[in-house]
Amino acid sequence: MGTMLRYLIALEKEGALGRGREIEFDLPLDLIGTLDFLQTFVRKTALREGVGDILSSGLYRTAEKSGRYKKDTDSGMLNPPPTPMRALTRSAGEGPGERTLAGSPGSPIIHLEVIRARTNSVSQ
Repeated sequence: MGTMLRYLIALEKEGALGRGREIEFDLPLDLIGTLDFLQTFVRKTALREGVGDILSSGLYRTAEKSGRYKKDTDSGMLNPPPTPMRALTRSAGEGPGERTLAGSPGSPIIHLEVIRARTNSVSQ
């Protein structure tokens, strides 16, 4: 939710968010940062009311549905979501961006093969 709010605040600062703007937005932007805004944001999202219908689909789908996904990922305002392949090829203990390809010494597949080999040798 925090990431969504940061994205919405960035869009608002850019002037893209609000009534009659690029992204029609029916939340009280003048109250951003207050409990009233947060309660309204959560209620509209949970009940899919107004802009909450789009927001409830998640950050990246919200960007896609509003036509801003490419622009915002290219500009760095929005980081692209991790793909399943990127998640699968990241080894345990590696930090972001430190990926190995499946089948290389640090890959999860190799780790599973080592565990299987050790388990088989102990049980024999």
